Amino acid sequence: MPHRLPIVVVAAPSPLLARIHRAASLPGGPSPFFLPPPHPRASLPAASPYPPPPRCAPGSAHIHVWECIFSAVRGGQAQPAGIKEFLYRGIVLDHADQGSSNRKSCLAAANIEENGIDAMLRMGSTCRRHKPAAPRLEGALEENTMVGGCYRGPVMGLGCVSTIKTKLMEFTHAGCKKKIPDHLFMCSELYIAAYDGQTDEVVRLLGESSGVAVESPTIRATPAAQAAACNIHEVTAERSTLLHVAAAQGHCDLIAELCRRDSNLLSAANSTGDTPLHCVARAGHTGAILAIARFARDSVEEDRLREILRGKNSAGDTALHLAARHGHGEAASELVAIAPAMASELNGSGMSPLYLAVMSRSVAAVRAVLSCGDASAAGPDSQNALHAAVLQNPEMVSLLLQWREELATQLDSSQSTPLHYASSDGDCSVIQEILKHTPPSATQLQDSDGLSALHVAALMGHTTAVRLLLKFSPASADIRDNHGRTFLHVAAMRGHVSVISYAIKNRMLMHILNEQDNEGNTPLHLAVIAGEYKVISKLLYSGKVQNHIMNYAGHTPYDLAEKSTGFYTMVRIILKLYVSGAQFRPQRQDHIVKWNGQDIIKWQATTSKYLAIVSTLVATIAFSATFNMPGSYGSDGKANLNGDRLYHAFVVLDTVAVTTSVVATILLLYGRIAQSHRSWPSFIIAMHSLWLSLICMLLAFFISIIAVMDKNNSIRIAPTRVMYHGLYILMMMLTKATMPGSVKGILMFLIGGRLEQERRAKRRIRRQYPLIVVYIFNIIVFAVVTIMALTAIDVIGNLRY
Repeated sequence: MPHRLPIVVVAAPSPLLARIHRAASLPGGPSPFFLPPPHPRASLPAASPYPPPPRCAPGSAHIHVWECIFSAVRGGQAQPAGIKEFLYRGIVLDHADQGSSNRKSCLAAANIEENGIDAMLRMGSTCRRHKPAAPRLEGALEENTMVGGCYRGPVMGLGCVSTIKTKLMEFTHAGCKKKIPDHLFMCSELYIAAYDGQTDEVVRLLGESSGVAVESPTIRATPAAQAAACNIHEVTAERSTLLHVAAAQGHCDLIAELCRRDSNLLSAANSTGDTPLHCVARAGHTGAILAIARFARDSVEEDRLREILRGKNSAGDTALHLAARHGHGEAASELVAIAPAMASELNGSGMSPLYLAVMSRSVAAVRAVLSCGDASAAGPDSQNALHAAVLQNPEMVSLLLQWREELATQLDSSQSTPLHYASSDGDCSVIQEILKHTPPSATQLQDSDGLSALHVAALMGHTTAVRLLLKFSPASADIRDNHGRTFLHVAAMRGHVSVISYAIKNRMLMHILNEQDNEGNTPLHLAVIAGEYKVISKLLYSGKVQNHIMNYAGHTPYDLAEKSTGFYTMVRIILKLYVSGAQFRPQRQDHIVKWNGQDIIKWQATTSKYLAIVSTLVATIAFSATFNMPGSYGSDGKANLNGDRLYHAFVVLDTVAVTTSVVATILLLYGRIAQSHRSWPSFIIAMHSLWLSLICMLLAFFISIIAVMDKNNSIRIAPTRVMYHGLYILMMMLTKATMPGSVKGILMFLIGGRLEQERRAKRRIRRQYPLIVVYIFNIIVFAVVTIMALTAIDVIGNLRY
């Protein structure tokens, strides 16, 4: 090994690091470099217990901490875990003089944590023949401070340990992102043996040199040396050590063997910052957790033990966070017993182990964390564990409320309580459990939008929850949100008929049926705007709602009908309001703005295009059926069934189908070309023609089947029944889907109007909504055509030869 001269460390760390970087870029092999002399002794601490640095005689084998950094940078060996790892791997003594035992003891400290960096910086330089009687250094084993002699005066005397450590940590973070050298990659045989828990095989692969550090920074390992026995410090691509692999699989015997060989592996972190304790907690191996904790207590000091047990990974998770997140109740219980302080730690997302245990739906994990009285219940967005528990498990809710009742009234970032969450879910058992542990005022707490728990339950349509909340606190029915709306306004907007029905039947809620919000809208106004026809019907049918109330803009529910969601909904609402005797606001009739119906006009244009295609196809099929008569043709070219009544019915129906389909096609094309007010009548006539064409073609097909069957065949009547009932069901479904109201209501609108109020309302509807009258009339025509088709099927089915 070449001799090296001592290197003196300066006080200012930034220029020092700059010079190290510059030296690292020099060509050639590692060579000594010299730095300015130390700061004057006046800058030393007043009571420095350390003697001045000795001058090492030429030829003394030593390696300075900064020279280790230099060699690491030049040789590209800072990649495995950055400079931190190289500090404890690189400060080794002369191989030939010291032997494997001294090198092993020097490596045993494994000072890769911050306190280890601190200790290495305090050492300053290592001289083989200098053995000061110094106390144990922080983060280093006692034998490591004495092997070869350790002197820490140069750095400690300068009083800049913390600054140098900060710079070193920054450089370490950058170094960790580099590629792992080939000689530090874990061999496949070693990984498989560790994964399977084959302790004997791992020991054989490691051999006697398992604890030997990487080669000296001044001497490169030869290919033969790199191909020798596996090293205990080899890592995977994610920088996991052997102990990480064994811990993740819960191999207690192998964990014991590895900890015996090098206890510093307990604090080794992989690329995600996980220590072996993190890995075993994630997997939930209780025995492995106890093994790691036992060896940590026996092998390391108290400060380092605390860091091992309570250490956090890059996401800020402790081992208890991981055990709780994955629902490992027994593992969480052991971790809480080993280090109770972990129960109060928060990870990088602000989540406590208790919150994660609740999210895992593991009651055992929740019980384990709750065994620590100082546990934190914090979650993201200012939530607590009870906010999450109400959506998970009623048993968890009971446990949390028994543990700490004040959780029920804590607010999240939106000012919502756990009762808000429970009301949104509608689980009455959870709501009832919360109400047992809270005062009546808890139901009156409002979120940032002014919504109470009753509002939320009504918003989601949970009638049973609404009933339960009102029973617990009847006064909460009067709570208004930021828009001045009660829970009934909210239910009407969302179309929850069951909540509306409950409010109508409850005599204590009569006073809010006609309450107005900040804009003067009643629940009926909001239901009309939202187009909730069933809610409107329920409110009007009760007879307890006033349908003529104007809001602060002077609009009655009738005036707001045009703001509903669609044409069909608007027709139904106007018809319902007409039947109930609702009123428009007073207005000059010449100031009425006719509803333009842009939506329905777009629908008409799109529908016309597709109906034209359908009508053309129907005409083609009906025309071709003429040349494919049932019963075929005779030698004279005439139909064999000529003169039969079924044959005549077939010819008539097929002729009607061709004619009506052609008429529908012409009218649809005319309407698309005209683009005027006349396009509506042509469109409506075309729809009826096409419907009649489809029915006639269906009847013709039905007759052609009956005509060719034997009159004595008992199956002959079956197609008649199937056709009749099938078309009847189809007609009922279409009528139900397109009918804007009851038959009685439609007839009242078309031929009624005996009272003056009804006549005025009808005139107003015709002036403002002329298409509504046309639509209702066409619904009646559609029903009549369908009834005629049903009658024709019944008659044809009874025909005989």
